[in-house]
This record gives sequence, structure tokens and C-alpha cells, in this order.
Amino acid sequence: MLSTVNQHKDKVTTESVRSITSVSKAASRFSNYMLQEHFHSKLAMCIAVSLGVTLTGCGTGNGATTRVDETTPSKPTVSTTYNLKIQSPVLLRNTKVTVTDTSTGSILGESVIQNGNDIEFVMPLTTLRSGHLILITLSPVDSSSQYFDPMLNNQLGAMTAFNKPLHALISADMSDKMTKIDPFTEMVYERALIRSGTLDISKPKVNALTSIHLNLATNEMMTAFGTVSTTVFAVLFNNPTS
Repeated sequence: MLSTVNQHKDKVTTESVRSITSVSKAASRFSNYMLQEHFHSKLAMCIAVSLGVTLTGCGTGNGATTRVDETTPSKPTVSTTYNLKIQSPVLLRNTKVTVTDTSTGSILGESVIQNGNDIEFVMPLTTLRSGHLILITLSPVDSSSQYFDPMLNNQLGAMTAFNKPLHALISADMSDKMTKIDPFTEMVYERALIRSGTLDISKPKVNALTSIHLNLATNEMMTAFGTVSTTVFAVLFNNPTS
């Protein structure tokens, strides 16, 4: 009987030891798991804080960098000038071109054609007004001023002295204009002066000229001469018709 009791005690003791050992191992595994979870939690927190600091630096606070959208279109440049190109049907040498505001008499541009048949001026946009006229004058600089006369030298043409001014009137109601100057434009100019009441061409009152006078004079000259080659008019450079 006593032997049986002792055997039972030994069995209980052995099972208790095994149970304690199992509990101890389980507790150890749980502790390791909690340590790993704590480590991961701390790591995630550090990453979140670092990312937050970085993003804060890209914000709009004081001293922060401002982002510029490169796709934003720039404002267009507003032009304050326009181009005026003047052409002659024949070659010119050492001749002066003057551009005048007819309403004020002020000179808008002045230059010399050394050797060529055209010239270009950059004009202020303030001269572009409806009904406004601009007077172009082609005049000799000195005795060396010349033009090409196609009827000289047995109609082979040759340079000859240019000693009388020519004029052209244009309406300044549109930008980037190109206009000619020749004896035909001189006749239109003189006819417009007569239309405006100036009977003495040697004393022109250009401030009295209007776009109506220019249009009427142009139509009258076109009716009188029709379509005429500018080369034919070139022979009249020194003999403009009044």
C-alpha cells in the first residue's frame, strides 16, 4: 500500500515538472514574440516620423521651397511697334527716305539708301489710327544721288542723277505694311493735295490731308492710267506730272 502511494507521488511530481517546463517554454516564446512586435512597432514609428519631417520641408511654410509648374504658359509679349517697308521699282544710290506724321508734321523716321531699292522702318504703334495718314518722301542727299533709268543707253539702262523729290501717302490703319514710292505715288500725292484744297503744290499743307482725299486721288489716277508697269514710271523720276 505504501509502495503504491509513493509511486503515485513520483508520477505526479514528474508530470508537474513537465507541465512547468512546457509553461516556461511557452512564456519564453511569448516574450520573444512581444519583443519582436515592439521592435517592429518602434521601427515603423521612426520611419513615419522621418517621412513626416521630409514632407514638412516641402510644404509652404517659411523658408520652404516653392514648386514651379513648368507647364504654366508665359504671358505673351505685347508689341509696341510695327514694320514699314518702302520699295522703289528701280535701283537707288545715296537717296534719303523720310517718314512724316501728316497730322503733326513730326518726323517718325529718316534714313539713307546707300545702294538698293528698299528700306524698312520700325514704327511706333501710336501712329496706327483709323484715317491717319503717313507721308513718305524720297529726296536726293547731294549731287551724288542717283537712280537707274531703264530707258537710257539704248534702253539697256544706266544710272543717272536724281534731283527731285518723290512722295507717297499711305493710310496708317494696319500694321506691318509694305508700300512703293515712284512717280505714280507722286501723282496720287499731288492730286490728294489738290483735293484737300492745296492748289500750290510747292507749299503743301499735309495736315489738311485725309484718308478720303487719298482714296479719291488713288481712284482717279488708276482710272486715268489703268494698270501701268512700274518700269515705265521709272523714266518719270525727274519729271513728275502735276
